[in-house]
Amino acid sequence: MRRAYDRVSGAASSTLSTDWGEIEFVDHGSGVPVLLSHGIFGGHDNAVEMVESYVGRGFRTIGPSRFGYFGSTLPEGATPATQGDAYLDLLDHLDVDRVVVVGFSAGSPSAIQMALRQPHRLYGLILASAYLPGMASPLPTPVAPFLSMALRWQFGWWLLKTWAPVLLGRIMGVPRDWPDTSDEDLDSIRESLFPMQPKRSGVVFDTLVSEPACNRFPLEEITVPTLVVHAADDHLAPYKYAPEAAIRIPGARQVTVDSGGHLFLEHQAQVRQATAAFIEEVVGGTWLASGSFVRPSRERVS
Repeated sequence: MRRAYDRVSGAASSTLSTDWGEIEFVDHGSGVPVLLSHGIFGGHDNAVEMVESYVGRGFRTIGPSRFGYFGSTLPEGATPATQGDAYLDLLDHLDVDRVVVVGFSAGSPSAIQMALRQPHRLYGLILASAYLPGMASPLPTPVAPFLSMALRWQFGWWLLKTWAPVLLGRIMGVPRDWPDTSDEDLDSIRESLFPMQPKRSGVVFDTLVSEPACNRFPLEEITVPTLVVHAADDHLAPYKYAPEAAIRIPGARQVTVDSGGHLFLEHQAQVRQATAAFIEEVVGGTWLASGSFVRPSRERVS
């Protein structure tokens, strides 16, 4: 836990007061601004690492902790839409006019809402291992206290990490029978789960509110260039829903990664290639000329 808290404190974060409460965030680097809407168990603390892994170096990383994570408030009545509005407050504070938004995993509902509500503030939208319509079923509200209690028991999660890393890997979206459980990237991701207590309100919000809410999203109304990147063996956010979403989003481009699961293990380079090329198009103004708005193109990356 000391090591985990030392890592978090080393993230050099700032805090912004908004109508939604406090937002803890990092603002790192220079170049095209990329706002990362992190996944479940994520936070501002690993935003730079996530952008470098899945988008690349040479970008300005704007990494807020979402509602209920670390120092970011979980306001009463929070929704993915209000989380998207909070992102806009952060961009205004940073004097950033437009960004590329990356919605990773459970961070995708608020990223989608930002694209729906304020498309003029986005160069483009990247949905990576995203939670999409059809993936999440609503859970009964009484689950909340039990889930919160489980997240407080960090010793139990440490036991899983230490003595049952394969089981923990499955919970994190590692494919069944993944050959190398000692993978350095996977070890780093396991470590990034901790500390859990400062994330528990956000995890409960994601599970009970944010993820199920995306079932009702009007994807057909998204007007910004969109890239959907998903692994064919992702069991955590089942792949079969990704092509359906790409077809519903006008002009979306879909890239399928053959393996690597929810975390794109051993395939981060291919993901970076796809996302960096997309950003170059949408920022450079060549996206419309490519004809991508006619039908979603589907690329497969092995």
